[in-house]
Amino acid sequence: MVGAIIFLDGCINLIGLTLTGDIASKINSDTLLAISIFLVSILMALLAGAILSRYPRQLLNRVHQANLDVDIILTLILPVQLITVLSGAYIALKIPGWSSDAISNALDTIIIIALTLVVAFMFSKIVRVYFEWYGEREKQRDSSTTILSMISFAGKIASIIIYGVAIFLIMSQLDMPITPLIASMGIIGIAVAMAASDVLSNFFGALAILIDRPYRIGDNISISSDEYGQVTDIGLRSTRIKTVDNKVIVVPNVNISNSQIINYCVPDLTRMQYVRIGISFNSDVEMASKILTETAVGISGVMKDPAPVVYVEALGDYSVNLVMLVWVENFRRDWDVPDRIYRQIMKRFFEAGVEVSHPVKSIIYNSC
Repeated sequence: MVGAIIFLDGCINLIGLTLTGDIASKINSDTLLAISIFLVSILMALLAGAILSRYPRQLLNRVHQANLDVDIILTLILPVQLITVLSGAYIALKIPGWSSDAISNALDTIIIIALTLVVAFMFSKIVRVYFEWYGEREKQRDSSTTILSMISFAGKIASIIIYGVAIFLIMSQLDMPITPLIASMGIIGIAVAMAASDVLSNFFGALAILIDRPYRIGDNISISSDEYGQVTDIGLRSTRIKTVDNKVIVVPNVNISNSQIINYCVPDLTRMQYVRIGISFNSDVEMASKILTETAVGISGVMKDPAPVVYVEALGDYSVNLVMLVWVENFRRDWDVPDRIYRQIMKRFFEAGVEVSHPVKSIIYNSC
């Protein structure tokens, strides 16, 4: 960098020596200094672009960082270069004797406005890169098209807000009244919110679902209003749930966001099942328990670890009530696994002589 400055100084001196007559008299030392500062700022901008486009990418790839960091750095190249050049121009304009006060003030205002727009452009690019990266990640998770659209929409809203703030700052710099504009926008916003309160409530409910992620498409859930089924779609206004009897329930997002949600797919698909059966008081409890566990272990879909376990749940009026705790690999086999266990148990109990208890009524006739 020092070598570049020396080179520029030598060029400027050479130009000053070669200029003669009226042209040389019009170019003073302040003008040459301003030009040199501006040229140095251009060289610094080019150098910054070269550094940001090469070395950070190599470093991040070496430490295996996410592509998001590289993309953000690459988006900073043009804004950093523009800020460097505009800063050099601003410093050059501040050199005494280079321009009149009126021209200097006008150029100061122009450069400040340009810097404001460049900074807004930089933050807008960073926000856009982040939302694009987040959208790609959600796409890999097989999220709904509605969620992907919401992510894109949120990125656009963030960019609009950034540029809106920049416009307000520029208006303030130009001494334009912004209070009436803010008041008018506030009144319009209140009117829109009152007219579309239901739509906005469901939209923010969908946004809460997107951020908190209590469930995803394909998950089986139940909510406090007793709806149970598989999530088929998450929209801006509602969530669609397909029940086990092939019905589709449309639930507003605001209702779901205010409800207790049970997600059967989190943290995994395993689930504990209860298999209950009553045996007579004359039957061997230990033998019945052994038959229950052996039968359950041989059923497809039953987990071996944790192994099935049998407990005496209660002593009923007609039976010893046994309960077996069985862990199933996939909760979607809620009906299949217990059914197969009960069918096998009936056969095994019959072969082993274990009696399944049932109430018996004895009717005694008096033959008087």
